[in-house]
Amino acid sequence: MIDKILELPLLLILAWLAGAALWNVAGVVLIAMTGTGFAPTASLLVAGILAAVALLLYLAARSGGIGFAVLAALCAVLAFFGVYQAYVGDPSSWATPFWRWAGAALNFYGFVAGLFGAMKGIGARRKAG
Repeated sequence: MIDKILELPLLLILAWLAGAALWNVAGVVLIAMTGTGFAPTASLLVAGILAAVALLLYLAARSGGIGFAVLAALCAVLAFFGVYQAYVGDPSSWATPFWRWAGAALNFYGFVAGLFGAMKGIGARRKAG
């Protein structure tokens, strides 16, 4: 059973993971169809890793706070790198400015959700302990 404290952060992070996985799958499909994607990277491997992280996050939410906090913090760090790439990357790597900033917005959401999850995971740990 998932701790009530972790339900909302879990849903928020899972939404980001699903969006990021979908972004990668759509990018791979677009590259296969047109030869170019809407972002500099697209990978089915990354989409699979994101799905595995989602499963691990769910299992961690069922078993306790500290594992959830660590995975949520990892999600925040990974999302931060996505935002960072949008700011410092070559603008011509994206199909349009819209896709550049859409990716940054998706990853900023993931960064905030990951931080929120890490804080709630630590709080759940303290509550249980």
